[in-house]
Amino acid sequence: NKIMKAQQKVSVRQNHSLVGSLLKVLVEETDPEQKQAVGRTYRDAPSVDGTVSFSYISGLKPGDIALVKITDALEYDLIGVEALESAE
Repeated sequence: NKIMKAQQKVSVRQNHSLVGSLLKVLVEETDPEQKQAVGRTYRDAPSVDGTVSFSYISGLKPGDIALVKITDALEYDLIGVEALESAE
């Protein structure tokens, strides 16, 4: 427990340093009705690392790459909005 608590502090500090940045996110899931998506950046391994949850404007689908502006950070996950710039 002590090690996990210490790691959470490190992780949240690192994630907060990304607030305001633009990251390319591989879309894994979308909710077209809510215009919400979940994906991962190059630094996030499946089943191990956190995810990026974000609202989107365009018609994203799983497998797409979205450019996401990070607006908030949690211990392991990032929150953002799709940026208007192209991810390509």
